[in-house]
Amino acid sequence: MLRCLLVLFVSVVAGACPKKVSENAAKIRPNYDRKTGKESFTADKSSGRNSGLQIYRGDFVHSKNFEEYEKLLDHVIVVQDGLITSVLAATPGNLSILQRDYSLWASDLKRHVDGFRFWLPGFIDTHVHYSQLWNRGLGTDLPLLPWLKQFTFPLEDFFVNSGRMDIPTYRAFVDIAYTRAIQHYLSMGITSAMIYATSDTNSTLRLARLCGHYGQRCFVGKVNMDHDDGRGERYHVYEELEEGYKETVRFLREMEELDCVRSGLVAPVITPRFALACSDEMLKRLGKLASEKNLLIQTHMSENPTEIKEVEERFGKSYPQVYRDAGLLTNRTVLAHCVHMNKTHLDMVMESGATCAHCPTSNFQLGSGIAPISWYKSQGLGRIGLGSDVSGGWAVSMLEVMKSAIMASKSLSFVHGSDPDWEPLTYVNTLFMATIGGAEALKLSSKVGRFEPGYEFDAVLVDPYGDVTSPLDSEMDMDILDVTKHSSVDENLQKFIMTGDNRNIVEVWVKGERAVPFRPPPEWQAPAPPKVPLRERRRQRGTATA
Repeated sequence: MLRCLLVLFVSVVAGACPKKVSENAAKIRPNYDRKTGKESFTADKSSGRNSGLQIYRGDFVHSKNFEEYEKLLDHVIVVQDGLITSVLAATPGNLSILQRDYSLWASDLKRHVDGFRFWLPGFIDTHVHYSQLWNRGLGTDLPLLPWLKQFTFPLEDFFVNSGRMDIPTYRAFVDIAYTRAIQHYLSMGITSAMIYATSDTNSTLRLARLCGHYGQRCFVGKVNMDHDDGRGERYHVYEELEEGYKETVRFLREMEELDCVRSGLVAPVITPRFALACSDEMLKRLGKLASEKNLLIQTHMSENPTEIKEVEERFGKSYPQVYRDAGLLTNRTVLAHCVHMNKTHLDMVMESGATCAHCPTSNFQLGSGIAPISWYKSQGLGRIGLGSDVSGGWAVSMLEVMKSAIMASKSLSFVHGSDPDWEPLTYVNTLFMATIGGAEALKLSSKVGRFEPGYEFDAVLVDPYGDVTSPLDSEMDMDILDVTKHSSVDENLQKFIMTGDNRNIVEVWVKGERAVPFRPPPEWQAPAPPKVPLRERRRQRGTATA
């Protein structure tokens, strides 16, 4: 019997479709690859004997360090309850060992990926505002502070009002808005994110529940901002000191009761918006709260020259000193932007062990400047992740952020010539920053970012031929006389980073659970209100045209 099972398993993972499988095993269905002419295999479900067991075979790529990545060509990865237990080359001997050790059935093979497809670790976005998704591309002619007042705060006001009113129509707005944000990011292979929500507790809790339901690993922050500069409208996003702090404590307490938090998929994060939006007392209270509960901290720092000047004038000290004195500059802090840091500021950040979240698309769009990441690295900064910073940044895609990081560093290298301290970043560097760098920032480096035993299976399946209109596909088709020219994993990886998009992302897995294609909405999600035809909406507003 064991010999029969062994023959059956080896035949499947070797690419041969068996004529018959056990009645207790799921059916294996072949998928034809139009480019390679080969078949891949997909299991409908896990076998009853090995509940929670999954097997993936194909080419896997992950970063080894900032300068290198590793290719695991034709390997088999075994995942048990979301955790990688074995990573082996797909040799006949190893396949026999797997069958013996795990009593594997043919139905345990979840994916057999061949041809041009390959696996990457899930991307990690270390700084994003999910509530701002619909403002992407707006205010590109404005610097940071005017942009916040004209576009950002009014939009976040709507989330705040929705949460406080807590009526069906507003709950529907919050649920639909945040669901679309989560799905946008998952579709781009972003399996983990550190998220600014808004200052409203209720809608932020709903965001956390939605992240858990749709399977995205998230650190969710209720924003704190109790200091208005008095130069504009008093938006609802502002709170009084006592109210804001009390709501933050409530947020943390209610987060602890959520299943997605108990499972470790979602976690709360302390979130002072930035120094100018908070009183000194609020900053100190949040620093103490983060220390008592051992929580991650996210905030902005040194993004814009005007912002930096106003911080120094108001507090009488440098930007990093403000956070350090409040207990907010720690090895669990993620600082978005860090565009304008001198050596003294950089030394303070490095001494604390904090992480810089590099947000090049946002820095370009708002004209904030170019963060000298290569120089920071040359001075010893070891913790750097990448952030899309939507809607300061225009792109949900981590690929866009990676490209922008490369171009930003090249722009600075033009000025500094051959100085090795200003050497441009490469796609290899940005792959590290988008995976392991982000994992280090979020204290996940022992959990995600690599395909190794003991790591959780957060993975993105990349298909260079994912869509006939995708950039990679059209370029390869034109090279019909020498299609093998672009068939190596190295070249396809580079082309994916520089020209790919979500059309090249087939599937996304988080902690061994498939997140893309998307899951259906939860039963508790508020239903969308009925759609009103455009003409009727115009009539109601008195703007209908003939």
